[in-house]
Amino acid sequence: MRRGFRPDGMPQGGRRAGARNRLTTKFLEALAADFEEGGADAIKIARIEDPVRYTAIIASLMPKELTIEHNQLGDLTDEELGVLLQHVRELRAKLIDPEPVVIEANVKPHP
Repeated sequence: MRRGFRPDGMPQGGRRAGARNRLTTKFLEALAADFEEGGADAIKIARIEDPVRYTAIIASLMPKELTIEHNQLGDLTDEELGVLLQHVRELRAKLIDPEPVVIEANVKPHP
């Protein structure tokens, strides 16, 4: 058996189970306490003195992907969709090829 490994072949040693979670918890608690004390002022200072970094921080907190699932047409039947599509086509045709405007003019000869 190699030194530094358990009989099942897994590495031996390292941090104790849960140590990382305890460290993370303590860090986040300390960060939250510090933020309660002066976080709002720090944000304002960052916004005024370093707006590029301020914006980068905001961007880093945003989700990497944004999925919007809002489909108002999803509940329509095929027949209703067909009627809606025909209506849109009619409106589009009116916008693209509007009916010509007829202007009537009365021309009077000059004396």
